[in-house]
Amino acid sequence: MRRFNAVWTALFVSLSFLLASAQTPFKTTTTLTAETANNTSATSSFTTQTNGNTGANNISKVSIRSLLYQGSTAKIYTHFMPWFGFGDHMNVGYTSNDAAQVQKQVVDMASRGLDGTIVDWYGRGTMTPKYVFYDQATTELMHEAEQHAGFQFAIQHDAGALKACAATSGCDMTQTLIDDLNYAFNAYEHSTAYLLFNGRPVVYFFGHEKYTLDWNRVRSSVAGNPLLIFRNASGFQQSQSNGAFSWMAPEIATSADPIVLSYLDNFYKTALSQPTTFSTGSAYKGFDDSLAAWTAHRLMPQDCGQTWLTTFAESGKFYSASRQMLGIQITTWNDYEEGTEIESGIDNCVTISASVSGQMASWSITGQANTIDHYTVFASQDGTDLMPLLDLPSGTMSLDLSQFQLPAGSYTIYVKAVGKASMTNKMSAGAQFTAATVPSTGPSFQFATSGGTSATVSAGQTAVLDLKINSANGFVGAVAFSCSGAPAGVTCSVNPGSINLTASSSSSPLSVTIATSANAGLSRSPFERFTILTGAIFLPVFGSIVFRHRRKAGQMIMLTLTLLMVLSLCACGGGSGSASQTAPTGSPTPMATPTPSPTPTPSTATMVVTAVSGSQSTSIPITVTIQP
Repeated sequence: MRRFNAVWTALFVSLSFLLASAQTPFKTTTTLTAETANNTSATSSFTTQTNGNTGANNISKVSIRSLLYQGSTAKIYTHFMPWFGFGDHMNVGYTSNDAAQVQKQVVDMASRGLDGTIVDWYGRGTMTPKYVFYDQATTELMHEAEQHAGFQFAIQHDAGALKACAATSGCDMTQTLIDDLNYAFNAYEHSTAYLLFNGRPVVYFFGHEKYTLDWNRVRSSVAGNPLLIFRNASGFQQSQSNGAFSWMAPEIATSADPIVLSYLDNFYKTALSQPTTFSTGSAYKGFDDSLAAWTAHRLMPQDCGQTWLTTFAESGKFYSASRQMLGIQITTWNDYEEGTEIESGIDNCVTISASVSGQMASWSITGQANTIDHYTVFASQDGTDLMPLLDLPSGTMSLDLSQFQLPAGSYTIYVKAVGKASMTNKMSAGAQFTAATVPSTGPSFQFATSGGTSATVSAGQTAVLDLKINSANGFVGAVAFSCSGAPAGVTCSVNPGSINLTASSSSSPLSVTIATSANAGLSRSPFERFTILTGAIFLPVFGSIVFRHRRKAGQMIMLTLTLLMVLSLCACGGGSGSASQTAPTGSPTPMATPTPSPTPTPSTATMVVTAVSGSQSTSIPITVTIQP
């Protein structure tokens, strides 16, 4: 009998740990200003323009890779203009050859998940003062790229560098180009950050099709054996071509095809028919050259971010995890004059409002929900300093605040609509909330968050959340940690597994690692949630019956039933969707009729991290969104 009682005691202690409510000490980690102020490399003085460039803003730093097809390994580059501040382009508030500004730009690019940038380059810096300036900016960018592991750059020779020679009688344009490219080899292509493919430097060309050039002489005279990459699908057929890149074609936009997806489709079809060549697709937010000195009144609408999402998604009609796209270039990082820049962000035209009724916070948006990546809920005691409470997936429009057991008092609740990658974030106005009094306790320990309690991770990848455990009211002792509730294909672990807290320990850091398999499960099914709820309600009843039972057979039956219910409480949840089938990776092959791939729906799992010391425990929920 004592052995049975010991087993039951262990079961009930474990169950109480699993069901314990999260206690959240109030601790601010950010401010309202930080969450709404300009967080880009655009100058804070830059204001919204009539061609669709949004003023310096608080934008989403969700990885741009999240916009590509599932399982994409494509390198993501952006196109960089080095000419602002010299005086021959519009004033955007910064000087392109300023090392501090270039540092901000590369840091910003890297923070958005970009793998590098392609520089629009006008040749040797010895030609004119203007080109000296452009070349200085390119050199500064090279130096900064070298400070960021994995970040690459390449030059794109702009045909504008040949304009002066073309207008000069007797000038050899082919030799001018050769001299430029040999200069680039010596000045840039030896850099550890320069873009190489199969050991060869990659050099892009823009606009050279309008000149007659001897590409055979270029090939034989240029050092470094570079890959020569030309614009548009026709670039694959250019003399001495090693590949091509797509751009955009506003000049052929029509009411039936306003963002010219037909241009992208033709490029991707052609690229697939050239599987051994180097190719780079493209994505863009729109186009409007109405403010440019050279305007041709060309327009491709932004449509509040829909063009951005659509052009990224277009590659998924042709490529997949089993037929990978080599790379994609965003056009552009900072061409303000043609309205293609993403440096200051892309306006998704969303507004958000929030309210609190009792213990429930609710919010709503105007605008298109598919431009929202997730919501973050904050609490503030002074309207200035903020404590992040939870990240919630797009589509969730309410949160029960009572689960956090905030210290009694008055709070202002804010909800931030975090946009899809590089889109604007929007913060609600504050809503008032009064936390009820929580009974005081003796010595204990409590969880705190240092970076939020939610994460987004792609299937097959790993996410890490940072938590802290605090000693409260003089608690001293060893605290052990566990993580439960992980769905199928997901493992959750806490490091370290235990900590010795002292009364003077204000905070000890923890690392929660969420590892997902390639076919990680989705959230629990309705049946599983029902089973868990039923077990939570009736398990104590079953236990009390067994404690009063005197027949061993009866005890064994009840013990078995209760163990099954505990397992249902702690079991990994299965998915409501099916795992994707991935074919072996191989070289791209031509495709007669591209078929759009369905867009898998991200799944959300809520797990519980529990801290235990003797008979005391506390738990905190963590939410993980798994991108298929």
